[in-house]
Amino acid sequence: VADSRAAISISDGGPGIEPADLPHIFKRFYRADKARTGQGYGLGLSIAENIARAHGALIEVSGAPGAGSTFTVTFPCVRQCPVSAKAEDVAAQTH
Repeated sequence: VADSRAAISISDGGPGIEPADLPHIFKRFYRADKARTGQGYGLGLSIAENIARAHGALIEVSGAPGAGSTFTVTFPCVRQCPVSAKAEDVAAQTH
Protein backbone atom coordinates (compact mmCIF):
# COMPACT_ATOMS: atom_id res chain seq x y z
CA VAL A 1 0.00 0.00 0.00
CA ALA A 2 2.11 2.87 -1.32
CA ASP A 3 -0.04 5.65 0.09
CA SER A 4 -0.25 4.39 3.68
CA ARG A 5 0.98 6.73 6.41
CA ALA A 6 1.15 6.86 10.19
CA ALA A 7 0.97 10.14 12.10
CA ILE A 8 1.92 11.11 15.63
CA SER A 9 0.70 14.40 17.10
CA ILE A 10 2.04 16.03 20.24
CA SER A 11 0.24 19.01 21.77
CA ASP A 12 1.08 21.33 24.62
CA GLY A 13 -0.74 24.02 26.54
CA GLY A 14 2.11 26.51 26.31
CA PRO A 15 2.09 30.09 25.09
CA GLY A 16 1.65 29.07 21.45
CA ILE A 17 3.45 30.40 18.40
CA GLU A 18 2.85 33.72 16.70
CA PRO A 19 1.56 33.33 13.11
CA ALA A 20 4.54 35.35 11.82
CA ASP A 21 6.93 32.85 13.42
CA LEU A 22 5.29 29.65 12.07
CA PRO A 23 7.02 29.68 8.65
CA HIS A 24 10.43 30.06 10.29
CA ILE A 25 10.50 27.81 13.34
CA PHE A 26 12.23 24.88 11.59
CA LYS A 27 15.08 27.11 10.35
CA ARG A 28 18.43 26.57 12.00
CA PHE A 29 19.18 29.14 14.75
CA TYR A 30 15.71 30.73 14.50
CA ARG A 31 14.28 31.82 17.82
CA ALA A 32 10.99 33.65 18.19
CA ASP A 33 11.20 36.97 20.05
CA LYS A 34 9.56 35.55 23.21
CA ALA A 35 12.08 32.68 23.27
CA ARG A 36 15.16 34.91 22.94
CA THR A 37 15.24 35.60 26.68
CA GLY A 38 15.53 31.89 27.50
CA GLN A 39 18.31 29.42 27.00
CA GLY A 40 18.87 27.58 23.76
CA TYR A 41 20.36 28.14 20.36
CA GLY A 42 17.40 27.62 18.06
CA LEU A 43 18.57 24.22 16.86
CA GLY A 44 16.06 21.75 18.35
CA LEU A 45 13.29 22.01 15.76
CA SER A 46 15.78 22.13 12.90
CA ILE A 47 17.33 18.89 14.16
CA ALA A 48 13.86 17.33 14.59
CA GLU A 49 12.96 18.23 11.01
CA ASN A 50 16.21 16.75 9.68
CA ILE A 51 15.62 13.51 11.58
CA ALA A 52 12.05 13.32 10.26
CA ARG A 53 13.23 13.88 6.67
CA ALA A 54 15.94 11.22 7.07
CA HIS A 55 13.13 8.75 7.78
CA GLY A 56 10.97 9.98 4.91
CA ALA A 57 8.63 11.74 7.33
CA LEU A 58 7.08 15.20 7.36
CA ILE A 59 6.89 17.37 10.49
CA GLU A 60 4.32 20.15 10.74
CA VAL A 61 3.20 22.58 13.41
CA SER A 62 -0.04 24.38 14.16
CA GLY A 63 -1.08 26.62 16.98
CA ALA A 64 -1.92 30.14 17.97
CA PRO A 65 -0.81 32.56 20.66
CA GLY A 66 -2.30 31.55 24.00
CA ALA A 67 -3.60 28.25 22.59
CA GLY A 68 -0.54 26.02 22.72
CA SER A 69 1.05 24.18 19.80
CA THR A 70 0.60 20.86 18.06
CA PHE A 71 3.45 19.15 16.22
CA THR A 72 2.53 16.33 13.86
CA VAL A 73 5.05 13.90 12.36
CA THR A 74 3.74 11.82 9.45
CA PHE A 75 5.69 8.70 8.48
CA PRO A 76 5.32 6.63 5.34
CA CYS A 77 4.53 2.98 6.08
CA VAL A 78 6.50 0.19 4.47
CA ARG A 79 3.45 -2.01 4.80
CA GLN A 80 -0.13 -1.08 5.55
CA CYS A 81 -0.40 0.87 8.79
CA PRO A 82 -2.82 -0.45 11.39
CA VAL A 83 -5.85 1.73 11.97
CA SER A 84 -5.07 1.95 15.66
CA ALA A 85 -2.12 0.35 17.35
CA LYS A 86 -0.18 0.47 20.58
CA ALA A 87 3.52 1.31 20.27
CA GLU A 88 4.56 -2.09 21.67
CA ASP A 89 2.35 -3.91 19.11
CA VAL A 90 3.92 -1.99 16.21
CA ALA A 91 7.43 -2.67 17.59
CA ALA A 92 6.67 -6.40 17.78
CA GLN A 93 5.56 -6.41 14.11
CA THR A 94 8.77 -4.76 12.90
CA HIS A 95 11.21 -7.12 14.67
